[in-house]
Amino acid sequence: METNHDFDDLLRRARAELDEFGGSVDAIVCHWDFPSSMLAPILAQERGIPAPTLTSMLQCEHKYWSRLMQREAVPEVVPGFAAFDPFDDDALDSIDLPFPCWVKPVKAHSSSLGFQVRNEEDFRHAVAEIRQEITDIGDAFNQVLSRVDLPEQLRGADGNTCLAEEIVTGIQVEPEGVVTQGQFSVHGVVDMLKDPTGRSLERLDYPAASVPPEVQQKIVETTERLLRHIGFDNGAFNAEYMWDEQTDRLRLIEVNTRISQSHSDLFLKVDGTSNHEVAIDVALGETPHMPRHEGPFKVAAQWRITRETDGIVRRVPDQEEIAEVERSIAGTKVSIDVAPGDQLSELPHQDSYRFRLGDLYLGAENRDELAAKFQQALQILTFEFDPVEDE
Repeated sequence: METNHDFDDLLRRARAELDEFGGSVDAIVCHWDFPSSMLAPILAQERGIPAPTLTSMLQCEHKYWSRLMQREAVPEVVPGFAAFDPFDDDALDSIDLPFPCWVKPVKAHSSSLGFQVRNEEDFRHAVAEIRQEITDIGDAFNQVLSRVDLPEQLRGADGNTCLAEEIVTGIQVEPEGVVTQGQFSVHGVVDMLKDPTGRSLERLDYPAASVPPEVQQKIVETTERLLRHIGFDNGAFNAEYMWDEQTDRLRLIEVNTRISQSHSDLFLKVDGTSNHEVAIDVALGETPHMPRHEGPFKVAAQWRITRETDGIVRRVPDQEEIAEVERSIAGTKVSIDVAPGDQLSELPHQDSYRFRLGDLYLGAENRDELAAKFQQALQILTFEFDPVEDE
């Protein structure tokens, strides 16, 4: 993973690339997280191209600022939270949350530097690791924050600040949509299903079926209230929620300022069109249209291929095995994320207790058929590992 980003330098390089382009620049579309997500609105604004304002983007992507805005607009779905300075030796004294809780930077790659802490010792270990790496992204994020007027309540909470949050449990779902010229719409809701331990994401299912329609509607309405409150317009989004079936309690985890590429094949299989089409329409200033149920399958999934223990990859599925899966199991795509020689625990964005080897994208008539196709594919795809030798 690239570290020590210089955002201003990236912006200069992006401007130069656009200036050197021989044709007209009609749209700027970004499907990646920071720093790309912050480059796009700045470049678009400079060229009069539709995009969200930089402030509204930051009010989603700065985790503490986002929580403050959520507390104003949709307080009923906001978990307990507190900002703290990871370089303050007495930071724990300022956090009014019980253990266990999450701690994380206000800006990081994926779930990097996010820790579940159970006690003071866990907190100290987490903070020690955060201190070593937080400035890799935090300093670049500060270059973006310097471009907007920050509210008084955010003074001192820069890109190298951390957030402590209440742990929420339940069923996780994710609406995805766009706001264009003031018109809010959701083109799909995706299930984010955990493994049996409840600790790691196992698969994405579309369309969502884990929560009842009235909860899905509440999620959509809540997202619209928040995005209108911050003035988010002319952009795509996906938001993550947790619903506790026993208490009927809904909690907002986060809002991402883009479509999810993990959803693209799911929409294509079920609806007949990738969500990239919608993102491009919005970037062009056109009214987006997403078909419904016009794809070849009724349900689709992105199912993770995982391993429970660490190891060094000796072998991954070869092209013949991948071709056999994609030929014999209708609608299946295989993506392998590891290579021979990789040690699983040293790869970026891995859980410490479950390691991701790749993904299967599956389509079917129902979820039982999805599960059967997944197991059929695993019988064909062969991974081999060597143990990790103790140093």
